[in-house]
Amino acid sequence: MSEPLIPVLTNVGLAAIANAQGTGLQAVISEVAIGRGSLVGGVYKGYTPARTATALVGQMVRVPILSGARRDPAGFTVLSLLPATPGEYPINEVGFYLSNGTLLALWSDPNFPLAYKTPLASVELGFDLLLEAIPTSALAITVLMPDVPDTAGVLAELLATDARAFVNMVNLTLKLASLGVKV
Repeated sequence: MSEPLIPVLTNVGLAAIANAQGTGLQAVISEVAIGRGSLVGGVYKGYTPARTATALVGQMVRVPILSGARRDPAGFTVLSLLPATPGEYPINEVGFYLSNGTLLALWSDPNFPLAYKTPLASVELGFDLLLEAIPTSALAITVLMPDVPDTAGVLAELLATDARAFVNMVNLTLKLASLGVKV
């Protein structure tokens, strides 16, 4: 999917931000949650998020924000890691939670899942959380590891190394087969 993920700000999230501002504090975004969405005819589907939402419909896991930064003029870049866990399901909804447990923003799409979670793989979620309706001075984020580097380059290099090793293995197998050695 090439379109940006635009979350819906919830009423409870906006109220929590207004309450924090009224006391001279900032609301703190601390966790990202993913879910399967709604069960429709035996299949999990996304939906059109509502401002009245207070939780994900089919939450599967909630994790802390691993890394992130303020993004001018209106938002944050956040990175979270979903560890490899049992079960396989589509990621049809994503929620951003404040440190007091309030759902600030919710993304879901009724037609397309964001990704699929498998038992063998960790999923790295990177988002540009654009919040134009909220002054970023009213928000902060809590991160576990503020200096986590982007892993895309390292992963690309590992993939290239694996591909070279596979090609070498195929070539060796073919060479051995031409000499009459069964592998």
